[in-house]
Amino acid sequence: MQMWGGNDPNTGSPLSLPGYHEGNDDNTSISTPLTGIQLPDLSNVDLGAMPMMAAQKPTMTFANELTNRCGISYFSGLVASGIYGAFRGWRLSQPGIPMRLRFNSLLNHAMKLGAHNGNMFACLSMMFVCSKRTIPKIVDLPSNVNLIVSGATAGIMYKSIGHPLHIVAKWGAIGATLP
Repeated sequence: MQMWGGNDPNTGSPLSLPGYHEGNDDNTSISTPLTGIQLPDLSNVDLGAMPMMAAQKPTMTFANELTNRCGISYFSGLVASGIYGAFRGWRLSQPGIPMRLRFNSLLNHAMKLGAHNGNMFACLSMMFVCSKRTIPKIVDLPSNVNLIVSGATAGIMYKSIGHPLHIVAKWGAIGATLP
């Protein structure tokens, strides 16, 4: 027995590989030639009868889709706008001030812009998912038209309170082009 608890590799039965003689000491002669891998015959398989991945319906529930889309939207808005806010904060800080204050300006701009845009993206995605699931229950639309109408609805709902009509229409058009 060896120190680490395993059996001694020099004692016991030698390693036996298929196709080698058991009685030969040098284990170099091959008793039968090794052949390649034989693949199954697929000539009788009908690929037209097999279900394809593109034809399968998505299996995400409403809660899963809402959580997934809102989380991805919030995180992407937070990171992208946070990086932009950091550059903006560094650029807007005065060059003569101490480095600590310049870094503070960088962090303040990054947090303000990142959190604002992250929340905006998450709210827009929540409105998109809700309208995407609600519109087919009201009106029968093709799926690609439903996505466009859902995006426009999300943009209109986001800017509908307290904004002039031309701004609401602009956000509706932006929402319709993004999905």
